[in-house]
This record gives sequence, C-alpha cells and structure tokens, in this order.
Amino acid sequence: MATPAVGISVRAASRREAVASLRASASARVGIAEFFGLLKVIKRIAIRVFIHLIS
Repeated sequence: MATPAVGISVRAASRREAVASLRASASARVGIAEFFGLLKVIKRIAIRVFIHLIS
C-alpha cells in the first residue's frame, strides 16, 4: 500500500524538478538573448564612434 504513494510522490517531485529546470533554461535563453542584444547595441555605438573619429 505504501509503494504506490511513494511512487506518486517521487513522480510529482521529478515533475516539479523538470518544470524548474525548464524555467531555468528559459530564463538562461532570455539572458543570452539580452546579452546578444546588448552586444549589438555596443557594436553599433562603437561603429558610430569609429566613423566620427575617422571623419
């Protein structure tokens, strides 16, 4: 009688862990996207400054 309940609780825990890991990976992806966006902005500014320095 005890084993099915334990199995269900283990399943619930693993499901919770899976959801948590999915959220973590999603936030990591968002962070990476933000980082690349920031890089693009920095590159644009650097190019503008470079052009101003040349001319």
